[in-house]
Amino acid sequence: MGWHEKTVSYAFLQVFVTAQGRCLEFAKCLVQDGGVLMIVSPGSGATVAARLNKYILYGDEVSIADVTAITKMFSLAGPESASVLEGLGASAPASDQVSLMGFQNSPVIVAAGGGLSGPGYTLIADELAAGELWRSLTIKGAVPMGTAAWEAARVLDGRPMAGKELTEQHLPLEAGLYHAVSLNKGCYMGQETLAKVHKLNAVKQQLHGLLLDADVAPGSSLLSGSEKAGTVTSVTQLPDGTYIGLGYVRCRANGVQIPVEGLQLTAGGVKAQVVSRPFASWHFPEGQGVQEPPPQSAGDLKDRALAAKASKEADKAAAAAAKEERLRVMQERLATWQASQAK
Repeated sequence: MGWHEKTVSYAFLQVFVTAQGRCLEFAKCLVQDGGVLMIVSPGSGATVAARLNKYILYGDEVSIADVTAITKMFSLAGPESASVLEGLGASAPASDQVSLMGFQNSPVIVAAGGGLSGPGYTLIADELAAGELWRSLTIKGAVPMGTAAWEAARVLDGRPMAGKELTEQHLPLEAGLYHAVSLNKGCYMGQETLAKVHKLNAVKQQLHGLLLDADVAPGSSLLSGSEKAGTVTSVTQLPDGTYIGLGYVRCRANGVQIPVEGLQLTAGGVKAQVVSRPFASWHFPEGQGVQEPPPQSAGDLKDRALAAKASKEADKAAAAAAKEERLRVMQERLATWQASQAK
């Protein structure tokens, strides 16, 4: 591959969506000199690569490869992360920046951000150097973190996960991923739906944290009295025995956006309090120049039936746009093939 020989500069978060603007994958992209290294959910590398390959046209000087098997990735999280890095002789990259660290004659990519909202870094190394890098990190004070501990940290932070909080039933705006969505970077499938939802302030549910009195099965309905108010997506137990979770909570009533933090709900007979989590963002970054929708009040909104109709029409328009785009790509490929046959 030679990916580790590139000059790496910056990183950003990106959500992959369907033509209807629904979630497919949540990735961290490390921009290199001449390429991009994408960090996706465990086990989904081949799927993402295959999806991207479908959009490479004849003559494009682009290649996609899954390098999972020849690399290892470490997430370094916590307030002492920078000190651990410096102990290895590396300078901690600034926010959204990426650098190369030399480690025993092998380059290691170091990206700001360890996967959670707090201080941290992501390290990507050649598989042959990964074992020694792991040992060196622990010697410098890093504490190994197992799968269960990472899941607890993820849920406590409110980071959505593909297959749980991020599915084709959810919009990234519902998942609090405004910082991983762009409405003005060009034309892509799903963009029109997301733009309309934002403009109309039509997000119907939001992903929030849950404080639970006991264990609850993911998929359980969240109830406000006898009325369904949402769905539990993840549940974990903290070291002190407390159960916490994530879930989508309905955030519209009578066509108006309502605050949901602090709501007292139930799930499977267990009390569930809605709380905020630091990973979520509910506004686009200022640099995008996206205008925020005007504040809502009951007097200037259509009723819920009209809002549902508008959402359905937006999905229909997005599907038509996706069909038109597929037809355009097919026509371009046909024209390219015909031109090659005429030579």
